[in-house]
Order: sequence, then C-alpha cells, then structure tokens
Amino acid sequence: TPADTSNISRSLSRNLHIFNYATVYREQHESIPPVSAFSVSDQDFNAFVNYLSDKNYTYSTQTERAFASLKETAIREKYYATISKELDALGKELAHDKKEDLGLFKNELKILLEKELVQRYYFQKGKYEYMFLHDPVIKEALSVLGNISLYNSILKGEGEYKVIGKPKG
Repeated sequence: TPADTSNISRSLSRNLHIFNYATVYREQHESIPPVSAFSVSDQDFNAFVNYLSDKNYTYSTQTERAFASLKETAIREKYYATISKELDALGKELAHDKKEDLGLFKNELKILLEKELVQRYYFQKGKYEYMFLHDPVIKEALSVLGNISLYNSILKGEGEYKVIGKPKG
C-alpha cells in the first residue's frame, strides 16, 4: 500500500482484511469481467463493509495523534484544568468512526479491492493490466510520451523541466 493512502486503508491492508476478503469473494464468484471492464460495485463494497463488521483493525489519524500531543502538553504545562471541558469535547469530535471512514475513503478502498481481485482471477497479467489502466504514474508517463513537444522540452531540460522530473509546487 503506498505511503499516501489513508490510515484505514493501511490498517486494512496490514491486517490482511483486503487480501482475505478477496479470497472470500473469489470463492463466491466464479468469474469477473475482463480487467478493462471490471470495477467493484457499490453492492460489492457494501459486502466488504459487512465482512469487516466483526474484524479487528485499529488505527489512529494524524489529527488524533496531534490532539493527544496537545492534551499531554496542556497537562504538563498545567493548562488542562482550565480548558479540560473544551479539550474533551474537541477530542470526542476528532475521534474517528471506522464506519464513517469506510465511506469517506470508499473510492480508495475500492481501488485496493479491485487490484486484489483482478489478481485472484487474472494473476500477474491482470495486476499489470490493471496498473496500466489505473496507475496515475503510468497515466502521466503515457501522457508525456503522447505529447511530443513536452517530451522534447523535458529531454532538452527546458522550461519547468530544468531539473529531472517535474518540480513540486
């Protein structure tokens, strides 16, 4: 799972829930459409959410970790007593809800499910075909290769490509 994915996606991958669900799905579905036409439907995603209902996975968000640090600092600096009611209320608001997060990161999770499922039916060939169709880095590379003037400017180190790669910012 790439580093830029959500905490819930990383947790579900780390705990093998996506992998294990793909096994269950494969046992229940003899086939899927070709990779180019396959997508996880809302019904399939809801089945995944139901599958997770009795599974254990935990994670904390960066916001929750920052809040915990704020609370510890307030206690250490002796401000907590004065602002405890507000901090506790904020803490309740910031606490993540797994079910809500499943909805919030639905598109990201569907992509992870699709990747895992196409491998179950089409093996490595399916994985690579899926990546060629959906991977943003590959899409960008193909876009550059299809734009001869951009491609040549990159090779010449012109414009915003005076360094290798596209500068951030």
